[in-house]
Amino acid sequence: MIIVNLAKFLENNGYGTAMLAGDETGLNPIFVEKLPIGKEGIGIMSRGDPITRGSRTTMTIDLYSRGSDDITGHDRLKEILKFFTTDCFPSCDLPVVPEFSEYLYSKTIIQPTFNITNVGFDGADRNIYSASAQIIYKEN
Repeated sequence: MIIVNLAKFLENNGYGTAMLAGDETGLNPIFVEKLPIGKEGIGIMSRGDPITRGSRTTMTIDLYSRGSDDITGHDRLKEILKFFTTDCFPSCDLPVVPEFSEYLYSKTIIQPTFNITNVGFDGADRNIYSASAQIIYKEN
């Protein structure tokens, strides 16, 4: 699952702590396929539309963010989109994640496709934001 590798990649580049086993601790959690109720952090969700083009696959992901306040949630997504645009252009390598993903995704292209959108608020009246990106990859 490439999202595990992406979460670890974001962690390795200072964007938070990848929550893979569920017992990790750290600042700015990065969740895989969820954004738990009442938790602050980033949630990376697959949209379920992978399409193979030759030897490469494309997939859309949605990033959700809830911060300690409305500004923090927005700004974390803004920084990640900026990182995708600058540091992942023209491509980047997503790391192997021992015990979770044996795949190395080299020459991966991550392109933001949808800017930050307010998708509503939670039970604590904090805004939840979303943005999207397309990942073009090949499993090695």
